[in-house]
Amino acid sequence: MLQYVLYVKSVPATGYAVQGEEGKTDLTCKAAGGEITVTMTTFTNTSANMDEVVSYSTAKGEGTTAPAINGGQIRLYQNSSGSGGGTITITAKSGNTLQSVTIGSSMETKIAYTIGTNNTKSTTEDLAANATKIVNNINAQSITFYCMGTTKETRLYVNYLSATYK
Repeated sequence: MLQYVLYVKSVPATGYAVQGEEGKTDLTCKAAGGEITVTMTTFTNTSANMDEVVSYSTAKGEGTTAPAINGGQIRLYQNSSGSGGGTITITAKSGNTLQSVTIGSSMETKIAYTIGTNNTKSTTEDLAANATKIVNNINAQSITFYCMGTTKETRLYVNYLSATYK
């Protein structure tokens, strides 16, 4: 007996096409332009797969403590010198590229990011509590966000993560 599993992901409103091969055990919904968007709003691990292509991982970086899960959110710690604390990296598997990534925090903080293998951080930006930051036109395999907060009141509490890739 043939069994099918359908993975449902959000796609842009421009339409979609179901791609797969007869006899395969999985099908993936893709937007007509070949882009897929995956979103997470509750976290149980500091590193995990968002789907079969995109994953995220965290690191202490120069933060005061290693990342942890707190109330379904990823807590990235601050660095009092302002050079960047904990990090979260979103990565697409080889052969895929991230097109845009959105990150949200339940606490007001400051963030910066690097795209791909470029180690030059973006300008530090304010991120209001319960707001999101969208980075478009990534066209790379990964993006790393840095908690640029300098006090415990400005830690990055990741409560939203969305990645569009092709």
